[in-house]
Amino acid sequence: GGAGRLNFITVHPTNPTTMWGGAPGGGLWKTTDGGTSWTSNTDQLAQVIGCTDLAINPSNPNTMYLATGDAYGGDTYSVGLLKSTDGGTTWNTTGLSFGLPQYKQIGKVLIDPTSTSTLYAATTGGVYKSTDAGVTFTLSLAGSFKDIEFKPGTPQTLYVCGNEFHYTNDGGTNWTKVTNVLPAAVDCQRMAIAVSAATPNTVYLV
Repeated sequence: GGAGRLNFITVHPTNPTTMWGGAPGGGLWKTTDGGTSWTSNTDQLAQVIGCTDLAINPSNPNTMYLATGDAYGGDTYSVGLLKSTDGGTTWNTTGLSFGLPQYKQIGKVLIDPTSTSTLYAATTGGVYKSTDAGVTFTLSLAGSFKDIEFKPGTPQTLYVCGNEFHYTNDGGTNWTKVTNVLPAAVDCQRMAIAVSAATPNTVYLV
């Protein structure tokens, strides 16, 4: 009936009139005029009809990473994390690639602001980490996760959640599962994290 949804809006770090919107079944869309008009160049990318997140390198905005698939509604499955080095004009696969029969999803991608070759991806197959700008990935934490966030000002500390909540203080080498503050009777199939630079020791979990 004409109804639809978007999974994200990402604003260019230095040009606020340039934005990208990701649809669960309609690909990646871009505007350069503050939203007056939109175009997409992902229609011809094989099996990339859904996307959930876009992470842009803060020191080089031409480099960005696209999480394919619909992690929120499951309307489309992920073929992995794609990378562009020309501002989204062309896309290439990374070391985090899936086949559609694997039924994987990527919920969130983070770029370490102090070391932009370091990436983290929260997926239904676990938390994956790359230290070479996406060429290779290693499994940092097994499980199924939707959201991941840095502690403001301390990127070695990360929080991740799906139907569980974990944190690390060493960039993902070791993780601690938190259970004592979560109500056992609540169905936590979908959680989301919020942190504030004003109070970096406070973490909100919805």
